[in-house]
Amino acid sequence: MNRPVTIYHISGETAEMTYSIDARSAVERHPNEWSFEPFSEEQVRAHKVANKAMSASA
Repeated sequence: MNRPVTIYHISGETAEMTYSIDARSAVERHPNEWSFEPFSEEQVRAHKVANKAMSASA
């Protein structure tokens, strides 16, 4: 029986995945975006700075 799994996005948001295989796939395929543990404040801050820089150059 599957139990919902919470995964954490670098933006600070969370997602509850119904199937653990989907959660594992997201974390394995996109380790810089998704994690089974919350990202550190420093990682989130660096992500926001990088996104702001990318938006400014677009």
